[in-house]
Amino acid sequence: MSHHTSQLPKLVIKGRTLASPIVQGGMGVGVSLHPLAAAVAREGGLGIVSSACLDRLVSKRTGKRVGTYEAAYEEVSLSKNLGGLAGINIMVALVKDYTASVKGALDAGADAIISGAGLPLSLPAVQPPKDTALIPIVSSARALDIICKKWEKLGYRPMPSYSKDRSPGAISASGWTR
Repeated sequence: MSHHTSQLPKLVIKGRTLASPIVQGGMGVGVSLHPLAAAVAREGGLGIVSSACLDRLVSKRTGKRVGTYEAAYEEVSLSKNLGGLAGINIMVALVKDYTASVKGALDAGADAIISGAGLPLSLPAVQPPKDTALIPIVSSARALDIICKKWEKLGYRPMPSYSKDRSPGAISASGWTR
């Protein structure tokens, strides 16, 4: 049995170094909620809540009807309660809930918003992101270039310092910078 240990490279997201360079995937419809995201954050990774059907899931859990904004705000807040970095995965394709999810997450102090399932071209225009890292999920360098050019026109800086690469053959997220 080999006792070889490998050192994982540091992962820095918007100036914050994760103690464990792990970004938990935002698995939809009830999998990635605050208990999992908080546990990952507490262990030094980036815990991620999924925004898919979040209003219905939080409404069911609390027994009262909540909107998309309130659900995103509550889940991100609960994910951050015990410390560590936490954020949310918001799909562009969920058009009806996109803006409210972004605003709720930003107001709750999300450390990151990961956004894909379409090009998140207007993400920085929804509301000033302050210290929240905006992380696009892309399928190619061309898609990232389109996003960066649009975000630059919107006055968002810095450009994405981290992007999730969903291209065929990609093994892990790429740290593209522009």
